[in-house]
Amino acid sequence: DFTDDRLFKKTNDSDCTQYALMFPKTQPHHWAVGWILFEISVFIAFTFIGLAVFKMPSDQMNAQAAAFLPT
Repeated sequence: DFTDDRLFKKTNDSDCTQYALMFPKTQPHHWAVGWILFEISVFIAFTFIGLAVFKMPSDQMNAQAAAFLPT
């Protein structure tokens, strides 16, 4: 990998281009749009999972905040 980068100046195609080579009926920019939408949906899903798992009442949050680095 190091020799490809430094000595031979080999550049690799993007994942979208590789998928387009594997499935020629779909163009690379369609794969890119699909990948971006997938990544956005994963981010939103994990955000909601985090909110659901780590949810606590306001009183408990205020008690934890008061005990954290008291000044």
